[in-house]
Amino acid sequence: MAQLLDGAGKLSWVLFKSVLRFTFMFLNNCVAIPSYCLYLLLLQPLRICYSSAFWHIEGVMFKWLLAMVSSWGWISGYTVTEWGDDVRDISEEEAMVIVNHQSTGDVCTLMMCLQDKGTVVRKMMWLMDHVFKYTNFGLVSLIHGDFFIRQGKAHRDKQLVYLKEHLEKYYHSRDRKWIVLFPEGGFLRKRRETSQMFAKKNSLPHLTHVTLPRLGATHIILKTLSAQQENGSVGSNTGTRNQTVLITRYDQRFLILGFQITSQFFLQEKKKKKTLLRLTLTLPDALQRCPELADSLRDKWGHLEKIGFDVNVRAALFQPCTVIQAKCTAQYRYNGQGSHSAEERYVP
Repeated sequence: MAQLLDGAGKLSWVLFKSVLRFTFMFLNNCVAIPSYCLYLLLLQPLRICYSSAFWHIEGVMFKWLLAMVSSWGWISGYTVTEWGDDVRDISEEEAMVIVNHQSTGDVCTLMMCLQDKGTVVRKMMWLMDHVFKYTNFGLVSLIHGDFFIRQGKAHRDKQLVYLKEHLEKYYHSRDRKWIVLFPEGGFLRKRRETSQMFAKKNSLPHLTHVTLPRLGATHIILKTLSAQQENGSVGSNTGTRNQTVLITRYDQRFLILGFQITSQFFLQEKKKKKTLLRLTLTLPDALQRCPELADSLRDKWGHLEKIGFDVNVRAALFQPCTVIQAKCTAQYRYNGQGSHSAEERYVP
């Protein structure tokens, strides 16, 4: 009887905290998003007279909104460990962020990790499914200049044309730097089987924890931002000088924990393990041509499959080199050519 009462008490406490978290998030959305929209409405004269200042202010407020989303993980007690290349060095450069998509918690975790990466958050452009246009954050993304893409064979070619036009119209005019792209086109659990069938048909590696990236949007982004025409000639000087592709992937413990948005409400304290974020950097100097780009990205995805989900392999490649007695404590170094770093963030 005592054990039953103890279990009921713990369950009641978890449910109470879940209701508090949900209420906090709901009120945040009710206040922050309308405030963002109203402030920008009042600043429309500034947009006409001094557009760069307007988009600077918009970017700052956009970063605040993303910090609000990040707080969903913080208040739930999640910790994030970053493995791989230190991206602070390219935080002010133009880059394409290719994110391995696992669950609805991916975006929240990415927002948590990028908050301290300089101006990255306020100058980034997201590519997302058109369904998100009709969510509570859809209006914010629409104002910020994010691109909503429709999937499926019926829309594929037309959407790539729309994406090219969108980048030409908004990317440089709003001083955007990083473009976030989910190349799988959806969650892992929905795409794995199709990806494996495609791999078998084309003699590609069989991947279980990641899916082969789709390259249509990737080609368009690299072509447009490099100011290259279809014949390969260089266009205007507005193209990027130092293209950078960033590939990210989340640790398998994401899947074991079932890290969805709902888990930030209901996951019990004792189950809140560390969540790993793997960052890999690629500088595509000669990756403008389709075959080379496809081979490079597929090779990277195979690299993630091997390293990210094999603890022994990851331990062999990374080893702690510095421990700082503070809340940001761990630094990691790569045991091969070049240096890789990681930080372990302890959330109070």
